[in-house]
Amino acid sequence: MAEYVTLAVLALHRDLLAYRVQQAGGDWQPLRFRPPVALRMGVLGTGVLAKTSLSALQPFGFRLNAWSRSRQSIGGVECFAGKAEMDKFLSQSDILVYLLPLTSKTAGILNGALFAKLPPGAAIVNCGRGGHLVHADLLVALDSGRLSGAVLDVTDPEPLPADHPLRLHERRGLVFHANASAFAE
Repeated sequence: MAEYVTLAVLALHRDLLAYRVQQAGGDWQPLRFRPPVALRMGVLGTGVLAKTSLSALQPFGFRLNAWSRSRQSIGGVECFAGKAEMDKFLSQSDILVYLLPLTSKTAGILNGALFAKLPPGAAIVNCGRGGHLVHADLLVALDSGRLSGAVLDVTDPEPLPADHPLRLHERRGLVFHANASAFAE
């Protein structure tokens, strides 16, 4: 999982998905480069997968943040805790990596209200479960530019139907579904 998270974060950081869209259109325009130190990675979760992913991202020089329900201490990571600190955490997440389990409290959490609390142009990486994501809200956030991209390891349903809007989105290069099962149709 740490390798997957690192791949996704680096792809978003280096605009790989946006360059893919340009390539498909026969275009090439340099995009603004931001050094890793200028980007804030926010990881929702502090379990084993989250801590391993944070460790994998540390050598790149990103500013690392993590959120959990209870106070944690992770070397090199600014930790946020509880409902009272969620909005501050989200506002400091240029790339949000989602690694919480699916529960009745987290179902549908990746929605328009959460996206609105991220910095404009932020991106998300969903490595939790498909039930965390509200597809319609993601499409609106991408269309409006509120989000610049999304890497989806999981969806609901999985795999997405061939005619699903996330597969057919005009900015489809910015929505990357990397789960191998999605390509085994």
